[in-house]
Amino acid sequence: MLILKYKKLKTPYEVEFSRISGNVVQVLGEVPEKLAGFELYRHDGITLLGDYAAYKTVYRKVEGGLQFSDDGSVYPEIPQPEPEKTLMQRIAELEAGQEIQDGAIEELAVIVAGGE
Repeated sequence: MLILKYKKLKTPYEVEFSRISGNVVQVLGEVPEKLAGFELYRHDGITLLGDYAAYKTVYRKVEGGLQFSDDGSVYPEIPQPEPEKTLMQRIAELEAGQEIQDGAIEELAVIVAGGE
């Protein structure tokens, strides 16, 4: 475990750290989302391992932690497709549409017949 300290804050957080790409790093652990950059220390909390002051953008939230970028980039969210409807759901929708259409036809028939 390593110690993460956000810039200008004193609270230390135990984390696991890894580099994802040239501009993205990942910290796993119970860390709050802060946009201040951070420093990484050995478990002793004294020995500085790296200054990540430029990593001020949350690239994305991952299970158990966060990923930060140093270039302002964020993870492009891909929209999830809607789940397939069941046969019963599709039948219910068609029936509801048919009822609306039938009502409209009856109203038009009354108007055409000259009644209200």
